[in-house]
Amino acid sequence: MPVDTQGHPLSDETLRERLELLSARLGGATVRVLAGDLPPERAGSPQSPHLAGKAADIRVPGLTTREVSEAAARSGLFDGVGHYDASPRHPAHTHVDLGGRRPDGTGRRWAVGADDTPKGWHDDGHVQAPRSKAGDS
Repeated sequence: MPVDTQGHPLSDETLRERLELLSARLGGATVRVLAGDLPPERAGSPQSPHLAGKAADIRVPGLTTREVSEAAARSGLFDGVGHYDASPRHPAHTHVDLGGRRPDGTGRRWAVGADDTPKGWHDDGHVQAPRSKAGDS
């Protein structure tokens, strides 16, 4: 099974299809969903694409979170890709979403450290120095 939702709801069929395409690009590895559609009290932000069913937090057994994040970013399948280190609030995971691209058409990329603070932004699958959110519209 290329995508294992582990019982987490994924209401957006396009998101599910793109997760399956990511699995194929990773040699058929199983993409495990840690979170899909989320209610407001769990989404973390009123703008979270999890609220609209357009986001998933994932892991792929046998690959590091960094490898999954970079593969998802390079694939062009997702509007947003975030790499999250393990923290007291959540396990290490990759966030992928279809929540919209930047005004210039490029995807949104970010990395968050174990202390839940931004540690860099992804461009072309590689982590760059942090930049302000204002400059990342």
